[in-house]
Amino acid sequence: MIQLMLVDDHHLVRNGFRLILESQPDMAVLADVESGDAALHLLAQHQQPDVLLTDIHMDEMNGIKLIELVREKYPGIKVMALSMVDDIHTVFEVLHVGGSGYLVKDSSCDEVLFGIRRVANGEKRSTSVYLWGFLVSTVISSIPTVYPTEIISSQNMIFLSVNCPYLNSLPKVIPTRKLRTGYF
Repeated sequence: MIQLMLVDDHHLVRNGFRLILESQPDMAVLADVESGDAALHLLAQHQQPDVLLTDIHMDEMNGIKLIELVREKYPGIKVMALSMVDDIHTVFEVLHVGGSGYLVKDSSCDEVLFGIRRVANGEKRSTSVYLWGFLVSTVISSIPTVYPTEIISSQNMIFLSVNCPYLNSLPKVIPTRKLRTGYF
């Protein structure tokens, strides 16, 4: 059973996700809270989930700071960002501070559940199909002479490593099932 904690400053969002998650036979929501401070308080009370899902933009403490603190104090807890923000820099920031995954709130229920299960089962990173596609297109657009049918040469890899500061994060990002089966 995957034990979850939801952190989002919107009550309706938390309730909606709780209903979706608790309808799954392999998932249980330990708590849903409105802030990073409330989440840290519950964690200190030994209510420690397998996976903590957090929004990015919240009052007082944002999700990035919460991820950083949770990973520092409770390294066994996997933390996923679940946000409306689809900016690639935010995704990299989440992954950089130790986030286990990033899903946009307009992902399908199946995609969110699939991502949670992958992270809970030890996958290093999971992102939404939309963000994975955006990431790939961003990297490919950084290569001025590569055509879709061309294999990336060692010269282009050097170009990427110099001009794409987050390149080292790429092997850690695992696309969800939809991308691997070939449809966006």
